[in-house]
Amino acid sequence: MAASRICPAIQGCVARAMWWILPALISTLALVGTAQSFEQVSVPVQYNGQQIELPGRFDKPVGPGPVPAVIILHGCDGYQAGLSQSMIWAGTLLGKGYATLIIDSFAPRGYIGSLCRGGQVPSSQRVLDVYAAAYLLAGRPDIRRDKIAVLGFSHGGAATLAAAAMGVWPNGVPKGHLAEAITDRQGQGYLSELEKEFQAAASRLATRTRIAAYIAFYPTCGAFATESFAGPVLILNGTADQLSPWPDCEHLSAVPRSGAPELRLRVYPGATHLFDTERGSLFSRNYVETNSPAASDSREEVRNFLRRYLR
Repeated sequence: MAASRICPAIQGCVARAMWWILPALISTLALVGTAQSFEQVSVPVQYNGQQIELPGRFDKPVGPGPVPAVIILHGCDGYQAGLSQSMIWAGTLLGKGYATLIIDSFAPRGYIGSLCRGGQVPSSQRVLDVYAAAYLLAGRPDIRRDKIAVLGFSHGGAATLAAAAMGVWPNGVPKGHLAEAITDRQGQGYLSELEKEFQAAASRLATRTRIAAYIAFYPTCGAFATESFAGPVLILNGTADQLSPWPDCEHLSAVPRSGAPELRLRVYPGATHLFDTERGSLFSRNYVETNSPAASDSREEVRNFLRRYLR
């Protein structure tokens, strides 16, 4: 009796584990022959007054360097659950001559796995990760320090927009709708501490480089209603996305921006959250459906966008 009860439980655990592990293994195999080199790297970040280390995966394409690079930010499911999606995109980018750096923003802050149903690492906090990763990349001789972009999914997409918006804060001083939204959600104390940490990170980054372009897949755009951005931004979303409403992004794209960097919004009719991947998530499995035409078009959008700003 005991064995009959235990075996199904074990089988269920194995099945759930394989749900996450197999896509990552397949993606890893897909990168073999595409990437010239693979490195496990550590990205130092200041967090709550101390230094933490973000583990990351760096891949470089075949051919002579230096080459442009793209930082990839996972969604609320976390690094491991989002690894297959991140690595599929890394493979696409590597094939076009871009190095990639995939970083884990959650585990070093004490969150293992998903934040989709609880816990919180604000997207604004991850701007520090973006700046630290760009600083690390710009210090490498095999990377073009003036050609570094950020690409984020969902929570990572919001972090990408936050990085673009916070990049125009003079001397790191918060302003505008984003600062108000951060205060409403995390409080004035959090915003004041973030201001100090961001100012230090921005000053450090400025000694090496500036971020050249920002790409956000299905981000929540509401907090950026009237923001200016420090560089060109590409937003990709679907009309059937129940988690990141596209009308907020449409409103954002409609703000007059005479003389400002490009803000391009690409909306896919009928596409849901995570439309570019076959991966479901524990949080959003009921809200997602792979949309092959949208996924294919998004790859072309990203390639064209990066070609304009990283070549």
